[in-house]
Parts: sequence; C-alpha cells; structure tokens
Amino acid sequence: MASPYVEIVRRLPRPSANHIAAFAEFVAGAHSWYKHLPLHPDVPFVFFVDPNAGRQVVHTRAGETAVLEVTDDDPRFHYTWKTTKVQLEQFGHLAYDANYGTSISRPSADGAPQVARPRPQVLSEEGDWIRVDGELLVAGTALLNAAVYERADPMLWERNAQYNGLREFEKAHGPLEQFIEHGHEALREELLARMRAAMERFMDAVYGGPA
Repeated sequence: MASPYVEIVRRLPRPSANHIAAFAEFVAGAHSWYKHLPLHPDVPFVFFVDPNAGRQVVHTRAGETAVLEVTDDDPRFHYTWKTTKVQLEQFGHLAYDANYGTSISRPSADGAPQVARPRPQVLSEEGDWIRVDGELLVAGTALLNAAVYERADPMLWERNAQYNGLREFEKAHGPLEQFIEHGHEALREELLARMRAAMERFMDAVYGGPA
C-alpha cells in the first residue's frame, strides 16, 4: 500500500528529463553557494516532488494555511523569482531541501509572514502536512559542495579556510589556484550530474522505474 505522500505525488505528472536537467542548473545558481556551502565535506541536498512547487505557502492572519499562485503582479523578491506558471513549465513539480541558504520569505497578500514549513514535507489539498518517506529522501539525496556554483572566490575561501574545509579539499583536488583554473568546471559538472541522478532515483522510487 502506497504511503500518503506517494499517493499525492502519483497524481502529478512525472517530471521529464528536461525538467530534471533544468532544475539541477537552477539549484546550482539558486544562491551564492560559494559563500554558503563548505568545500569539504560535501553536504546533503534532498530532491523531491512537491504538489505546491512554485507556489507560496503562507499563514493568514486568521491562523489558516493558504497556497498562493505567484503571478506577474507579485513583488520580485529574489533574483531567482519566477511565476508559478513559469516554474511548472521549466521544472515540473520538482523541489529541493537543504539547510543552507534556502530561507527566503516575503509577506503574503494580507501582510502575514510566509510559513517556514517543516522540512521536507508537503501540504495536502486537505491542509495537512505530509512527511516525505525516509527511503525516498535517501534516494533523492545528492552530496554537494561550494564548487557547484559557477563562480569561485579564492579570497573568500582562503579567508574562511577553517570553516569551509579548504585544506582537506586541496588534499583531493590540489592547490586552490590550480583547481580553479583546471578543475572547477569538471567538478561542477560532476555535482550537476549528482543532482540529476538523485532526482532520477527519486522518480524511479515513486513512479516505478525509468520514464
């Protein structure tokens, strides 16, 4: 018998290979990861399907939870801003969860703050938070690091070497200057491939095998 989460997700179309590739690129640039992520060790990002992807989930002043479409009339509060329509066209219902740089909020139409929802869970049509199954979270996990962002910042990385694990990173990838010149692009491609693979594993586990 399918879990409540799987029952919800199977009502949605399976994201396509194009959706998956586009979403990996989007996540890679969604924040200045060279500032927010360590170089070493890699950290987990979880990819999953959310029926409310691209929408704003908010608390109203009456204490209720509401799901709002993002339209061209809404304020563009972040450089990754997209309308719900555009996001669904580009990415399907794909979503990601990470403990780094993902807290963006804006007031709702009535001035109430956006919900900081428990993660990773999805909101059902009945208004219940449904937890994503643990085995699916494992399937949808990709290990990433600061090199996933297209920009490198050697001065920042050197200044924060103790925090970002630079010395351990250099043991595997060579001196930082050499890595930026010769290795960054290849490692970034590997990290993008990890994201795509995690999303494919998640889809196979939910929808039952390759598309």
